[in-house]
Amino acid sequence: MITVLQPDVTVPLDRFSDWIAEEGQDYRVIPLEHQPVPALDDCGAGIIVLGGRKDAVTVSESPFLEDVYRLLRAAVDREVPVLGICLGHQILGHASGGTVALGHPAQGEEGAYDVTLTAAGAADPLFTGLDETFLAAESHHDVVEVLPEDATLLATSKACPNQAFRIGSAVSVQFHPEVSPATMGKWTAGDGGDGAAMAAHMTRVDEKVRAGGRIIARNFVSIVSGTN
Repeated sequence: MITVLQPDVTVPLDRFSDWIAEEGQDYRVIPLEHQPVPALDDCGAGIIVLGGRKDAVTVSESPFLEDVYRLLRAAVDREVPVLGICLGHQILGHASGGTVALGHPAQGEEGAYDVTLTAAGAADPLFTGLDETFLAAESHHDVVEVLPEDATLLATSKACPNQAFRIGSAVSVQFHPEVSPATMGKWTAGDGGDGAAMAAHMTRVDEKVRAGGRIIARNFVSIVSGTN
């Protein structure tokens, strides 16, 4: 079983729901706004931390953060696979000693962007089967500005240098491998933008975006099951 931590009900597991199930893996979703962070022994064989509208460091606004930090550090200590996505990427970065910048003036991205694997990323099991440069969905303005000391950089983009990193058994990605065009449109509309235009933009490039996300979902399930 994979435990999915959901910091924000507007940021769902989305297409990963079907892709994880298609790989024969069970999962459960824990909405952190309504349920406590589980103990590591109750998380099964892997953990996914999803995105959200709040930030990775302001505990007063997201009281569950301290428990998530502890859980992720314990997971790395016990070599439990973790995948952090967007906010989850920033939470892992902060919990592991990195620096998260809120509202970075130059590194924010909204839409589809090219992401390029480093040499370490090309060799990482989470990214097996991806092209060196692939198209990914992005929706963020906070970033992991300085990686944790023990982290390995796995991917970059033109605007945002720290697109993915690994620290032990945990990998996190700034982009959204799970998101559909419809969900991207909802997020944009919720922020006061043109949701229909964003959904149309993402639909035009969805064949490539979807293919990369599907590969990452499959690879994470393989890592969790011990076949990768």
